Amino acid sequence: MAANRSASAALTALLAVVVTGCATVLGGTPIKAAHDINAEGADLAVLETGNYPTAPRAPKGAAGDDKFGTVLEGHRMAENVVLPTDVDTALTEPLAVNIVTMQQNHGISIELPDPAQAIVTAHHMLAGFATARRTKDSTKNLINMVLRFPDPAAAADAAQQLSQIPPASPKTPFPVPRYPTAMSGVMDTTDINPQQAVEAFLPHGPYLLYAWSASAQRPDDDAGLIANLFDRQIPTIDAFSPTPADQLANLPVDPVSFLNRVLAADKDAPGSVDFGVFAPNAELHFQDDPLQARGDFTADGVDAVARLRTTVYRARDAAGARHLLDSSAATAQAKPGAQPTAGVDGLPFSKCFEFTQAEESNTPRFGCFATADRYHFEAWSQQARDVRQQIAAQYLMLTS
Repeated sequence: MAANRSASAALTALLAVVVTGCATVLGGTPIKAAHDINAEGADLAVLETGNYPTAPRAPKGAAGDDKFGTVLEGHRMAENVVLPTDVDTALTEPLAVNIVTMQQNHGISIELPDPAQAIVTAHHMLAGFATARRTKDSTKNLINMVLRFPDPAAAADAAQQLSQIPPASPKTPFPVPRYPTAMSGVMDTTDINPQQAVEAFLPHGPYLLYAWSASAQRPDDDAGLIANLFDRQIPTIDAFSPTPADQLANLPVDPVSFLNRVLAADKDAPGSVDFGVFAPNAELHFQDDPLQARGDFTADGVDAVARLRTTVYRARDAAGARHLLDSSAATAQAKPGAQPTAGVDGLPFSKCFEFTQAEESNTPRFGCFATADRYHFEAWSQQARDVRQQIAAQYLMLTS
């Protein structure tokens, strides 16, 4: 299983993990309990939680407005957005910045230049999600984004306008095999290793499919990769059951009834658009190794993942949660520069690591994994004491 089980969980979303990495070490005294050792072997009397809360919050209800509803719909739609790794198994490395849930008035600029955001907002985007991967040597990159609009006409017009935004370098029309209606072109790139990229906009019913492929190969190869992506993405998005536009505000914030038992992130924290509940296939976008994660999720019966300051995975049973823990720890230990460190005091089954070779400048230095009954969870921080406090608090929150 992926150690930084998500790409935003030691990145947990690069975006989501930045939050856990920036947490402040908090003081405080250990929690005392009437019975020190519980049935799982946890010694509650020595758990140090700092000032982190240890009791569940009141459950959340509905989104309450269309703006938040659009984000929740994007989380739902992510289940039906194709992983680049499923198009080409060499595309294993997450491009975490480009893995993101879209909002009505923010987010598109991560994938497309201005005035893309204004165009999407004017066409009343109802949901969107983008995912991206590269090869280990960075010689091949693929971004896949799906946007939902109120109707086919809005999707087609948005595609037309977005495809006409002048790129940083001249773009020459270039066809995508099997998709003559795709608005596509080839352009030079200057900020990545490959020096050429093909991008394509394909309206499909109320959806706009966007793909960007950059590699050290010929444009024909990039266009072929995009065609293969569309071959998979069209039937997958057709299988999605969209929420009616007038019901977005009624989408539940916590459809799995345990988000309120996940350690909360700071208010307005960076990456917060990707905080919430994800179905297993949707969570794969954030995983360091989505193929390994998919196998573990299936074997261990993972039915939901909740991502806030910590990330919590609900498995079929306690045995499944322990397997996820072992898999995460094994992958963590295999990472360059990974050093096993002492676990969390009071949780003898917890496993912690220090990462001395950061993959990115804001990659958290410390990570810990633990379980509570059928739940497996992880935390990340730049500070060793803080990450252990998070794990201790998360354990108590799940077992309260």
